[in-house]
Amino acid sequence: MSTVKRYATGVALLAGMLSFGMALDFTTAAEPIGTAKARGDYSNKFWGSAGGRSVRHARDYSSGYREYARQAPTIAPPLAQHEVAGVAHNVTAAQKQYAEMKKTTTDPAAVKSLDAIQKHLTAAAAAHGKLHDMCHMEKVDGEASMKCCDDVDAELDKALDEHDKLMKHLGAATPAAPAAK
Repeated sequence: MSTVKRYATGVALLAGMLSFGMALDFTTAAEPIGTAKARGDYSNKFWGSAGGRSVRHARDYSSGYREYARQAPTIAPPLAQHEVAGVAHNVTAAQKQYAEMKKTTTDPAAVKSLDAIQKHLTAAAAAHGKLHDMCHMEKVDGEASMKCCDDVDAELDKALDEHDKLMKHLGAATPAAPAAK
């Protein structure tokens, strides 16, 4: 068989496989029926747990930076930038995780909670933006950046309160709060 014939045969086979694959894509796109629980879809609890974990991690980064800023005579911008990046990463992750959760829920109370959580995460992201800008200055203002951390943490705490209510409503266990110091 010549090279040209082999090439033509390969192209024809590939075209046939692609058209078959495309036909499958169009025929399998059906909407789910019933509630998530009835379908056996337990991803809401997973995404909710993941979202709560990300919010707690963001708060840990913010609290850690605030503690550093309170104690350090001068703030090292690279360290501040690293901690602030941790806040951003986890707030963004939480927003995505709660958005995934919202895609699959049909429960009006859950949707209301998810909207409230997203509102608090958006406010935390805005406060983080101010903190980010401060930490990328040549000289970081410790007092002002600690105020931004307070603003971030206040919104994250509100999001966690709403998260706990949501998870209780869904019947999922939430992690125990850390012991007071």
